[in-house]
Amino acid sequence: MTGQWWTAPPPAPPPRRYSTGSVWSGIAVGLATTIGLPLLGFFLAGTLEQDAFAWLFLLVAVVPLVLGIVLAAMQGSPARRGFGLGLTIGWACAPIVFSGVCIVIILGLYSAEGS
Repeated sequence: MTGQWWTAPPPAPPPRRYSTGSVWSGIAVGLATTIGLPLLGFFLAGTLEQDAFAWLFLLVAVVPLVLGIVLAAMQGSPARRGFGLGLTIGWACAPIVFSGVCIVIILGLYSAEGS
């Protein structure tokens, strides 16, 4: 030892790529829009022709996914990138979550009918 009585401070951690809070808010918005926008299109179906409804339904079902991928892939703040990542995760989780909700509703209706 050369008589040095102090050590150098540790290096600073690298900057975060994604903001955790933004990821969670993106998941919530992704779940809501993945189900909400197609429902809105379904309620507007009476005012549209058959072909226009099919295109509208496809468009609103894919918008959260495309927007999430674009926001997550762009350079910029961790909050915006995290929100995009959350939108993509919410889009992927929506069918799993809402199929479980559908099963619970069906079982509830079935058990209420039998009693």
